[in-house]
Amino acid sequence: KRCQVDVFFTFHIIQLLQRQLKTKIILKGLTMINKETYLDAIGIIEIGRNIKERQIASGSIVKGGRYPLIATAAHCTYNYIKNAYYEEIFFTPIRVKDQKYKVVAAAVPLQFINHTYLEYDTSFLILEESFNENDIYKDIALDVKFCLPKELTYQIFGYPYMRKKLAKSEGKAIKDTFKGSALQGVNCFEKDGMSGGPWITRYGQKMIQNSVSILSFNSVEGIMWGPYWGEAIERAYQVAKNPDIYSQNVQLHYF
Repeated sequence: KRCQVDVFFTFHIIQLLQRQLKTKIILKGLTMINKETYLDAIGIIEIGRNIKERQIASGSIVKGGRYPLIATAAHCTYNYIKNAYYEEIFFTPIRVKDQKYKVVAAAVPLQFINHTYLEYDTSFLILEESFNENDIYKDIALDVKFCLPKELTYQIFGYPYMRKKLAKSEGKAIKDTFKGSALQGVNCFEKDGMSGGPWITRYGQKMIQNSVSILSFNSVEGIMWGPYWGEAIERAYQVAKNPDIYSQNVQLHYF
């Protein structure tokens, strides 16, 4: 029995060391900025099969159920002009640029699919198994909250393709008094590549995600707009978190 216990203990230690080694290899590519570890959850969305068709957007790793999810804008997943999903979508954590993961499923509110209502322009993505098996992504994933008060103070992040580095803006959200929508806006002069980037705010003692960037109006300069994350977007999150859940208001699409 003692021999069996020692063998089990040794095997457990080897597994632990292997996991630590794997984590260290990945962490070599992670650069903490001012100890704001939540920035390591941000990444790049690549859309399209080849360089000619490729588009760049932003996304973030968020906590899910058995595995983390990616939060981004729905229009980075679904082409509302062609009424079809993009054929190939990949996610790359910007702190680990040699890692690229394929999107295998997306949960999108049907209000966006059927009517292109921008107030529902959010999608939650499921990635391939190699991403789900990596514990480090569970550790850096952002908490998400829904149905919070409006007009909070946010830090918004994105990856403008031309700048090739993470962009950040900060400010208190404002109502859309220009178009009369339910969107909220934050001061931001970046545009291309910001779509899908996270809106992060403090909730209690944590920094949590509470929206994504979706667009800026040409008639209203210097404002990035995002949807209010209410019950409809929370349902899309719950479907992505547990694909066995059925919701008549959410479409779960497998690529």
